[in-house]
Amino acid sequence: MGSEEWRSSNPTPIPSSREVAPGVGHAFVRGARSVISSRIRPEVASDCRVGAQMFEDNARRRRPLDGLVAALSSTPLFARLDRPQLEHLASAIRPLTVRAGECIVNEGETGDTFYVLCSGLLEVVAGPASERVRLLRAVVPFGELALLGSRTRTATIRALRDSEVWCLSREAFDALLASEGDFARTMVHALTQLVLESRTQHAPRGLPSVIAIVALHPNAPTRAVVDAFAATLAPATVHALHPPDDATPSGWAHTVEAAERDHDVVLLVASHHRDEWFAFCMREADRTVAVAQRAASIEPLDPTSRPDLVLFGGGGRAVAPILALVKPRAHHLVSPHDQTAALRRAVRRITNRSMGIVLSGGGARGLAHIGVLQALTDAGITIDRFGGVSMGALIGALSARETSPEQIARHLRRELVDRRPFSDYAIPRIALIRARRARAMLERLLGPARIEDLAHDFFCVSADLVSADTVVHRSGSLVTAVGASMSLPGLAPPLRDGPRILVDGGVLDNLPVETMLQAEAGPLIAVDVLARGVPGARRRNRGSEAQLPSLLETVARSTTLASRQRAEAQRTLATHAIVPDLRDIGLLDFAQFDTIVDAGRRAAQSVIVEARALLHP
Repeated sequence: MGSEEWRSSNPTPIPSSREVAPGVGHAFVRGARSVISSRIRPEVASDCRVGAQMFEDNARRRRPLDGLVAALSSTPLFARLDRPQLEHLASAIRPLTVRAGECIVNEGETGDTFYVLCSGLLEVVAGPASERVRLLRAVVPFGELALLGSRTRTATIRALRDSEVWCLSREAFDALLASEGDFARTMVHALTQLVLESRTQHAPRGLPSVIAIVALHPNAPTRAVVDAFAATLAPATVHALHPPDDATPSGWAHTVEAAERDHDVVLLVASHHRDEWFAFCMREADRTVAVAQRAASIEPLDPTSRPDLVLFGGGGRAVAPILALVKPRAHHLVSPHDQTAALRRAVRRITNRSMGIVLSGGGARGLAHIGVLQALTDAGITIDRFGGVSMGALIGALSARETSPEQIARHLRRELVDRRPFSDYAIPRIALIRARRARAMLERLLGPARIEDLAHDFFCVSADLVSADTVVHRSGSLVTAVGASMSLPGLAPPLRDGPRILVDGGVLDNLPVETMLQAEAGPLIAVDVLARGVPGARRRNRGSEAQLPSLLETVARSTTLASRQRAEAQRTLATHAIVPDLRDIGLLDFAQFDTIVDAGRRAAQSVIVEARALLHP
């Protein structure tokens, strides 16, 4: 279900033959607070682990008091209390209803309350980036260290679903310590146990398990999207929930919780009516998928919702105005001629199961990307997302247009070897070539296409000479974006784009793995064609001096020197890295077309088995 279950062994009993008077026990607890604070990290006490799973399936079927008592007994702090003591403790607890998106505790605030999650789902996030460190499912206690002293919360806990929580204040807890001798004595043993035992559990960021499928207009094809989830995610179980006729919002939350226990993915399906069910779906979901026809009149969502947009229909209405209206986190185009494949691709991306590939720059060496793509395709590995720089941007763009590796090879052999687009030399006032032939090549290969209209997700990067920043191209003219990414400084003139002056992205980031990782859409492969050898500095034979590169080779190589170290770091971020052996290939050796493509095909063999296992476990 994309979340971690909480388990640990039961505390070891600590025998004692002494009776502890109420006042003594109360004093001990006060003294022990400082020990606990110094010996145990707050998140350890929020571990919420002992016995929680055993109550998960049946606590809801018990009376509320029984469920609360069971949860309290699963907490290390209260595990040694007997039934009457637990019931007495439960009587001091008050209920709290929390809506999805609301915070129960906030990082940095002073804590004075202990909680038990009765129903729903919470996440614990910490740090400047609000990184998720765990998920909490009912029935689970947390925050018991707040009862032992005023401490600053080191994490934020917020509701991912509408949740019911029980709360115990430190004031009520202190009153129990002062009045109940047996309770105080038992707390002495529990505190001692907590001092002796300390352990931490971490939960990885899970896949979305509750997804809202919402229509943006009447008759939007939500049913097709629901069916695609079931077909694509099989053998995982997918359960769709439609608006119940007789349930209340609190009842809906319990229905979702039960469905989430029994299924891998729960889909909350809502029509275009902005009713209470629609609001509930938007609030409860880990991720929202908005569904629309390209030609329909669309009613936008709240601009903060950032849904995935599944857009049906072929050409006609431009995509860019729709994206400006909906403001999606990602969009997925579904054309009539490949609806099944497009929907499966969308589902893979939405559920973080899609394979991406990042293709580095490297001049003629970049032709190795063709061989890599051929090998992956032959192995049955589907690439859903493409990113690239320079020559990698061109090959990535062609792939995102659903051009096969074999077709790419034919097109680029004709353009790069036969037509020689980088040979229109000029008097070097701005650059060594005019780049008119290169621009004509891009217009022949890419036409008037826009990035946002591509079947596959695509981006490329360039560098802005004015701001010294990396520019990520995710929309606009494909020719302009790829042309900017390929404008090698000194070789080709920079490209003007409003106030920006753009050159080859390899100057700043020749392997933009981190840029693709920001989408969190699944594993990715990085292909670095500049990692091995020194292009253009070849030796005639072993022991001889290095052969000096040509002027063009020197210019081309110099522009990527600054980003070489960054590329090495970026490779480590990828799920898989492919580094073809191209040490004898210069950046302008397009005549060695077949040799370069074959090197890419051979290098790809090193990751095929592992990549296939990732996509088809």
